[in-house]
Amino acid sequence: MFNSLRFLLLSVILIVIEPTLHAQDYIGTNRSRAVKILIRTLTYENIQFNFTETDTSLHFILNDDKYAKEELYLHFSNIGLCDYTKLYTKCTECITKHFSDLILNKHYHWKKLNDKRYASTKKGRLILEILGEENSACPYIYLYRYRGNKKEFKNEVEGNGI
Repeated sequence: MFNSLRFLLLSVILIVIEPTLHAQDYIGTNRSRAVKILIRTLTYENIQFNFTETDTSLHFILNDDKYAKEELYLHFSNIGLCDYTKLYTKCTECITKHFSDLILNKHYHWKKLNDKRYASTKKGRLILEILGEENSACPYIYLYRYRGNKKEFKNEVEGNGI
């Protein structure tokens, strides 16, 4: 029990230290769980943030200097589960570092499709992309679950047709 609580606490703290390292963990979770974890963690870490909620989304803007005005957007399907996330920042180097950190996460077995697009060959048919022009004021990371079935996903990844 103690190890489980310690693991949970460490996981929650890491969500704030590197929000994008765990952005993929929200895919498939419900809104109330996402809100609970994010608000508790941001409050615990004393990070200033704005939060808006609609029927289909959660939008967190971190107003802390060390997070370079990062924004985390979670979208929820009509059945209430997160089907994609976006992470924005005004810092091109920051988003590139976050993207690199994500693809280095061995747990997801990311396969490179091109320089800005990866597919998880292990977990939940996830696609990870970095979007926006290199000179854009707001590049962002887009993470979503492939909408086709497992066989279609495998064919697309192997054929690199996604």
